[in-house]
Amino acid sequence: MLGLVLSLSIFLGLGVADIGAAEPDPSVQPVGVGQALPELGLTDQHERPGEVGAGTRLVLFAPDRESSELAHGVLEEMGGETLEQAGVRYVADISAMPGLVTRMFALPKMRDYSYSMLLGREAADTAMLPRRDGELTLIGLEAGSVSDLSYVGTEADLRAALAPYLTP
Repeated sequence: MLGLVLSLSIFLGLGVADIGAAEPDPSVQPVGVGQALPELGLTDQHERPGEVGAGTRLVLFAPDRESSELAHGVLEEMGGETLEQAGVRYVADISAMPGLVTRMFALPKMRDYSYSMLLGREAADTAMLPRRDGELTLIGLEAGSVSDLSYVGTEADLRAALAPYLTP
């Protein structure tokens, strides 16, 4: 029994250390300004289908753990209702996270967040979204088409980027 527990601990420890962004398919070109944002078909942290709908003005995309941690503090402060009313959707690529870690640890923790997050569980789910390591991608939308692309790497920059969406 002790051997099983030790093996599981080592497995989980190694799995957690390797969490980062899965490599997107190089044959998939990231969406650019002027293009329609493809339908993502993702579920949220409660396993409910989620969408980037017609009222979405901004998509925040976290391609890796560092960018997700950057977003969490700011989004938790703002709360889900504020973000939803502002037309902001948050998408996180969790494809590099081992399935066991996702199910046993990450999803239960994510379910306590005050905001909704759409989860890319496979690398192909978010391969079309532009990315930079350690930074959040901000995808401005107008009528479903990409109107602006930018990146932020600090909480202060994220707050500043969100401010125009949060003011009436």
